[in-house]
Amino acid sequence: TMTAALLAASLWEQDRPEEASALLANRLDVLERSALPECVMLGYRTMARVAVAAGQEHRALELLGALDAVGVARKLPRLRIASLADQVRVHARSFRAQTCRELCFAMDAIYEQEQAERGPLWRRSVQPVKAIAHAYAAIADRKWRAALDPLARADATAREVKQGRLHIELLGLRAYVMDACGERAETLLREALDLAQVHGLKRIFADAHPGLGELVGRAASATPAPPRATPAPAATARAMPSMALTPKEREVLELLARNLSNKEIALAMNIGEETIKWHMKNLFAKLDAGTRKQLVARARILGLLAEPG
Repeated sequence: TMTAALLAASLWEQDRPEEASALLANRLDVLERSALPECVMLGYRTMARVAVAAGQEHRALELLGALDAVGVARKLPRLRIASLADQVRVHARSFRAQTCRELCFAMDAIYEQEQAERGPLWRRSVQPVKAIAHAYAAIADRKWRAALDPLARADATAREVKQGRLHIELLGLRAYVMDACGERAETLLREALDLAQVHGLKRIFADAHPGLGELVGRAASATPAPPRATPAPAATARAMPSMALTPKEREVLELLARNLSNKEIALAMNIGEETIKWHMKNLFAKLDAGTRKQLVARARILGLLAEPG
């Protein structure tokens, strides 16, 4: 189920919605019962975004409501907060300010109730989600300047923890809001567009907000097409890699990034080469990669590995 959620998100980013839907269609019940929270969120969010793009907003909201129910059943308030935040995102697309405010109020209430017991790591994982939801609520209310600060705070966290896809999305949203404020946003927007192209993220801006999609479309039509570069492998959506990979898989990945062979990795980890081959097979499946070089590149896009420096 973990691999299915990651692969479906990757297919969606590549603008292959039918394949993404088919992959998850019969797996949501398995996800909701036993999958890691990050995979549950990824699966439901992907299906909801496919539904929004197909003009089935009611279906998207049903899916996000089901995600909230999973959070209640499994006593995972982070799933509930993620559900409410994505519902804000959906309603902000149509500028339903009152609905967005009510959803933010419910989300904040859950956070206040849970934060003392959950600890700093939990708060750190949830705060950017809350910030983005409040930014969307401000956008829905057309209070553009009120959206800038929460977007900047969420983007700082995304960069700090190397959530590459989220950083690109937030760059785009910040450019959209700045443009709505009458400020120059070309540099920020160009950076977002270039990064999205390099990482093969075809859906990211239209997903974020239709207004941003229109802004990107205008920018693309007004800018001469640059020479085609060889694109990097398409990125899968972020699925909290620290949970998606086992500690051994992460160690193998880090050694692989140093250009070590399977035999050298086995020696470094003091385990058999056949075990390394097994870990490699799992890494190729989880990150949807075909070569060792591609595997390392995808891992860096997702923030599983630090950029070489």
